[in-house]
Amino acid sequence: MRKWFVNSFIFGFVTWALFNGANAVAYVTSLNVLLPPNFSTFVPPPAGGSYIDPVFGTTIKRISDAANTISADSRLPSVFVETEYPTKSPFNADNSKILLIEFSYFGLYDGATLQRIKPLCCVGNIVAASSEPLWSRTDPNLFYFHPAGSNQLKAYNVTTDLAPAVHTFSEYGSISAQGESEMSYDGDHIVLAGDGHEIFVYTISTLTKVLCSIPLERIQ
Repeated sequence: MRKWFVNSFIFGFVTWALFNGANAVAYVTSLNVLLPPNFSTFVPPPAGGSYIDPVFGTTIKRISDAANTISADSRLPSVFVETEYPTKSPFNADNSKILLIEFSYFGLYDGATLQRIKPLCCVGNIVAASSEPLWSRTDPNLFYFHPAGSNQLKAYNVTTDLAPAVHTFSEYGSISAQGESEMSYDGDHIVLAGDGHEIFVYTISTLTKVLCSIPLERIQ
């Protein structure tokens, strides 16, 4: 099922790039596998720079450059900077902000300039790599997350840096979304797993949960 999600994301992303990107007419229709030239030797531009894809002709703009991004916790170059998983969007409600993993924690980036606004680690409310943040569908400054290994769901305001608890699931030792869940389209429901096995849907507006009958292994 993960392979299906990845393939669907790639198809969707390419479709978006073709019809909404800077070069909307740049595309290739082919049944062949189109390999990128110089795959192992190509050096992309610095973060913020752009280049033209030599196969499809589309413009690609680089957001991150891990080798030249100093980690806020280790003070060394980051191991990687990337999105969490293709089934969830790193963009907020109005595309003005982006959440990217900087190896052990999330960093907040500006959606227009692509510059890092701040790392979400080290002080105050830490959003670790395992915190699985989900942007609000309506408030561009708000996302939901759970502290690493915690049974508590929090709402983080990126403007104030305040993260009050939304709900503590005392019946579990920890909650998670297996790194792949996304906020519902109505912005009111989150699918979580308690202690890694009991799946439930949490409704934000009513502060209630409903257990699901699907075993966790069926959706992995």
